[in-house]
Amino acid sequence: MIKIKRASCPKVLKGSRPKGTHYNKKKVVETLWKMQHEKCCYCEQKVPKKGHLKAVEHFYPKSVYKNRRNDWKNLLLACAQCNGQKSDRFPTELTDNSGEAKVLYQKRNSRGQSLIIDPSDTDVDPEDHIDFVVDDAEDDYGIPMEKCHSALGRTTIKTIGLDGEFYTKERRYFHTKILCGAYLLLLEARDGDDQEMWKTARYRFAMLLSANGRFAAYARAFARHKRVNEKFGIRIPVGAELAGDVLGADCLARGRLHSLGPHVEVPLAQYRLQAGVEDGRMMFTI
Repeated sequence: MIKIKRASCPKVLKGSRPKGTHYNKKKVVETLWKMQHEKCCYCEQKVPKKGHLKAVEHFYPKSVYKNRRNDWKNLLLACAQCNGQKSDRFPTELTDNSGEAKVLYQKRNSRGQSLIIDPSDTDVDPEDHIDFVVDDAEDDYGIPMEKCHSALGRTTIKTIGLDGEFYTKERRYFHTKILCGAYLLLLEARDGDDQEMWKTARYRFAMLLSANGRFAAYARAFARHKRVNEKFGIRIPVGAELAGDVLGADCLARGRLHSLGPHVEVPLAQYRLQAGVEDGRMMFTI
């Protein structure tokens, strides 16, 4: 989970009353989908633009907080898995006893400090509360964990089920087939004398860390573990930063990639991060 920069409220929601299903209007769904870089707000899996594999997520459950059904600041987009797991569960903190928060799952609209992360909250960065086991020498690699004993991180993981088998398998596949391939490519390029290959390897790894990359939070945890900033000069993005924010103006001005094979330039606008590893080489679809 990473920080989401909230877009402007769609016109169809402005002035709408709490009753009704304006939140499910096509323009609302499309705005959320683009705002979240085509990803689930919680697990960061890619979700399709059309179809039923996603749902408008009410951070404050609409069954409990009925006055926030069409509140733009309460709306996110989640995959069917996360939306179904969270459902109307909304943990809040009652008291704090010896550092251990007491949790109440709200069944009616009442006050209480939320104990689940809203990724669009400007005052909270999910990456300050949730980390991952990224060392594949460990049996539990790919599993999320609370960061610095964060009750907010711990309860978020539990409520959404981010440590479930399904998510863990997906992250492990991403780790093995994509992240490790990109990292090995960096090592090879750094030790070689091909400057174009070096630039491309750095660019492609940075794209995995971008806010629009699948499992960006996991990729950033991997990058910190491997110290890519020190080894390769790749700055790890913060919050909702995109690859362009990290790679700098020169790279944005070029707006294109150089392939590792024959010289091919690809417009950045057409580039989509659907990476895999094939025969030891990184493969990207356009």
